[in-house]
Amino acid sequence: MSSSQDLGKREKTKASRRAQVMRAVREIESRIAEPLEVGKLATIAGMSKFHFQRAFRAVVGETVNQHIGRLRAERAASFLKYSSWQVGDIALACGFKTQSSFGRCFRKIYGMSPQEFRKAEGTVPFLRGYVRSRPGLELAQNSVPQPTVRIKDWPELRAICLRYYGPLDGGFQPWRELLAWAKKELPTLESSRFFGIWFDDWTGHEEHYRYECAIVTPNKLTKNPPEPFHLRIIPGGRTAVAEAQGRWLHHQCEDRARTNLSTPVRG
Repeated sequence: MSSSQDLGKREKTKASRRAQVMRAVREIESRIAEPLEVGKLATIAGMSKFHFQRAFRAVVGETVNQHIGRLRAERAASFLKYSSWQVGDIALACGFKTQSSFGRCFRKIYGMSPQEFRKAEGTVPFLRGYVRSRPGLELAQNSVPQPTVRIKDWPELRAICLRYYGPLDGGFQPWRELLAWAKKELPTLESSRFFGIWFDDWTGHEEHYRYECAIVTPNKLTKNPPEPFHLRIIPGGRTAVAEAQGRWLHHQCEDRARTNLSTPVRG
């Protein structure tokens, strides 16, 4: 099993290798349906294949191929529930070479075949989306969330992000690092908007949870932030927005979970 030692002993070295791994991660997520070779991903990360595989597992918690297979299976799960495509077509659309390899991977993750998953009740897959949080609002101590869903047109957003991998209850860790940097580098931080971006169903992959904290500044960003931070374009368009007010982990907040209706399946 890999550990943080695979990233090196010095904190500066660990940060650098984490940033290198994240280059490959973004490549995987943007091209999940295309052929992905470990050697090419290592080149994108700027590492040897051997060191890349060790560093990837230390950061992500899975091997490269395990991670790619899981992301493809999750994407396929959405197609199985929300489309009438044939299983073989879904397999190819999600990057699997054959229907049989798709079936093996899917069963390992979901405990049933793609056909069984499509027919089963209560197995609606998670729709990845975004949640905006604004700490410090004057909300009642014991208010119960009462979500409402509305269709709205959202503009495109450009956010400075930091990725987190790990258990769900560790999602606040990247905020400390991002805010520490932002307080020094962003003069408009007080008027910025703060988002949490999630990519996984925490009920099924709790130890491999993918989460990004994000800051949207009022001024248009003219250059990419330094690694390990990165610039993410959050697409605009017709959007389903669920709104609720309440308390979460002792923070006053207003949460808005949304999924873009024009792109319901995200990697």
